[in-house]
Amino acid sequence: MRAGEVLVCRQSTVSWVPLYTMAAAVITEIGGSLCHAAVVAREFGIPAVVAVGGALATLTDGEPLDVDGTKGTVRRLFPVTWTDPEDAKLLWRRDDAHNTKVVPPLALDYTRYGPTYGMRRRDEELGPPVVVRMEGFNGRTYTSTKALLPPEQLALHQKDAVARRRQLARRMPRDWAERYLPELSEHYAWMRGLSLDRLSGEEAAQAWDGLWRRHRRAWRIHMLVTAAAYTVMDELADAYLTLVGGTQADAFALTQGLAVTLQLLEKDLHDLTGAARRSPAVADLVARTAFIEDVRSRDPQFASAVDRFLAMHGEAGASGDHFGSVAWRDDPTLLLKIVAGRVLTPAEDPDIRRARLRRRADEVAAHARATLKERPADLARFDEVLATACATGPLTEEHNYWLDRRNHANVGRAARTFGARLVRDGTLSDSEQIFLLYIAETRDALRRPRDLGELILAREAEQAQWKLLEPPETIGQENAAQAAGAKAGPLWHLLYRAEQDDLSRALRGAPASAGVARGPARLVRNLEEFAKFQPGDVLVCQSSNVSWIPLFTSAAAVVTEVGGPLSHAAVVAREFGIPAVVGTSVALSTLVDGEPLEVDGSAGLVRRLSA
Repeated sequence: MRAGEVLVCRQSTVSWVPLYTMAAAVITEIGGSLCHAAVVAREFGIPAVVAVGGALATLTDGEPLDVDGTKGTVRRLFPVTWTDPEDAKLLWRRDDAHNTKVVPPLALDYTRYGPTYGMRRRDEELGPPVVVRMEGFNGRTYTSTKALLPPEQLALHQKDAVARRRQLARRMPRDWAERYLPELSEHYAWMRGLSLDRLSGEEAAQAWDGLWRRHRRAWRIHMLVTAAAYTVMDELADAYLTLVGGTQADAFALTQGLAVTLQLLEKDLHDLTGAARRSPAVADLVARTAFIEDVRSRDPQFASAVDRFLAMHGEAGASGDHFGSVAWRDDPTLLLKIVAGRVLTPAEDPDIRRARLRRRADEVAAHARATLKERPADLARFDEVLATACATGPLTEEHNYWLDRRNHANVGRAARTFGARLVRDGTLSDSEQIFLLYIAETRDALRRPRDLGELILAREAEQAQWKLLEPPETIGQENAAQAAGAKAGPLWHLLYRAEQDDLSRALRGAPASAGVARGPARLVRNLEEFAKFQPGDVLVCQSSNVSWIPLFTSAAAVVTEVGGPLSHAAVVAREFGIPAVVGTSVALSTLVDGEPLEVDGSAGLVRRLSA
């Protein structure tokens, strides 16, 4: 122990006095106000908090703490340095929808020059007059919205912005098919074809800048697409509830089964699993976590089926924690693990499931039209909004397949290509170390190669220190303008968290996908824990993306900690007709692996059946 550190122990005696006189503060697991630790601490004027159960198991060597002996509190600190003092006056919410771990410097720049850039350009074009940002603090991503007008003026501009986004939604299907998808395909083809072998340092630096220009453009498209898709789904819900009555779940059911690419992904995975099931050699191999090379030697025909699947869907599969996480194409073993988890339990044919969901949608639409048949103006409005929602609404999650997952995979792969160049130049010792550099640092290193070993060691130590910190849900302070727009736009749908009351009996959240289902809770925090999930489990997770579809379609139900009715998990659950409750806030820290649950996706309730 060194002077100035916080002493954490189970209990103490007089023999510990030398440590007390060095300590900044003292924490013990047991004791009362007259225990040895408390008396000795008071004797030497050392702040102390005693009887902190589990302190030794919970706290980590080296993490910063705030010990208040007067209040009896121990706070795990999350130091923030504000580059702009005005940022401290905003409320920043931790982004648990996209990043659940500490991410490296290049991933922080990925967000700064991708999502943040795209949101700024979107709002410049569509309004309202706000600045939405995603920034990194100690390796964790936080989001904030800064209004550029007073709250009383913002409401009017917000109304105009919604009108512009609704207009965008009506032309988005054509723009998506004719402009954006072809452009994105060109960007990704450039990234896949990237070669630095014959480039000078300056040319390599220019190629590096070219990568990030394409990245920024992809995210500008992303934010325009999601602005249209989220807005029209909100419009559909509003029109249905206002004109027809009923529930939001009924309104959202109208577009179930229309996300063509997601349905194709599940269909192709279903067929691939069936092929594995029909081949005893393959079924045995995947059960033992085989590598793709083993599969090729045992069943070339199945290996060819895997290759066809990867050619179509290979850029999905990454965990999503940051863009450096690998996709199925880069590590086919990840795909084979998914197949192994499904091969023993035959699943419903995706075509049959989709047909059932579309019949349900047709029933809801028929009910709405019957209700409105004597009100032709309202019926015309409903039909127009429904047609737009059916055409544009599926992009609330289709975009994740074509933009998030493909951009993650291709930018990550390209970054490793530049990492390999820096290894060749003697700048790095491992291509993965490029993720520890910021964009500007990599550009400079390409132009002026030199050994960055000391910087990499410092960044590795910084990452380790960041991982010791406990990121609070919010930092900064809320202002009136932020409060006025708290439940508006995609960020609210992605970051929503419900307040809870009696956690011992049930958890409340946003009703995301209708239906009631029972099953054992299976807590899955990341890609590495996919293997423990079994068909029929209730999937409990922080949030999700397209890469989680294989679990969703095997789940009895889905429960998330973060997200609203249009979050990734909610949209995917509805797309496949899986009951879901999202935004429960505390599911992972409250529920226990294996405990029986009943999930009511219509009521937004998760009942603990063993309570």
